[in-house]
Amino acid sequence: EPGVSLEEVREHLRRRLPDYMHPAHLVTLPRLPTTSNGKIDKHALPPPPANHAPRTRPHTRTQALIAETWKEVLHLEHVGIHDNFFDLGGRSLLLVRVHARLQQQLSDPPTMLDLFRYPTIHRLADHLTARNGGSNGEAP
Repeated sequence: EPGVSLEEVREHLRRRLPDYMHPAHLVTLPRLPTTSNGKIDKHALPPPPANHAPRTRPHTRTQALIAETWKEVLHLEHVGIHDNFFDLGGRSLLLVRVHARLQQQLSDPPTMLDLFRYPTIHRLADHLTARNGGSNGEAP
């Protein structure tokens, strides 16, 4: 549908499908390629785009704690504050691990629902900051 963002599509999928059915990548196409029979030509689909965008490093202590937790749980060397947990390979069971670790590390940790609603480090940290009256921790 024209005018629908990829984030809106992801949110729609999260509401309707179990997390293990979410696609790892979404690609916008003007139309799907078809075979002479009118079926989708899977071989003509483009590969998912490689993510070569520079990652934004954490700016606050809260962002840094969340980033470290994600790296440990997802077994990644680098995460950016705008990376989406689910796009990095995160699933609900891994989110439970993130939740448990943040419960130990933060004085006012996020709820499980917060972790689903705010799937980037930036959005989650901003939510926690707003909830705590603007105190987001000092720079890392």
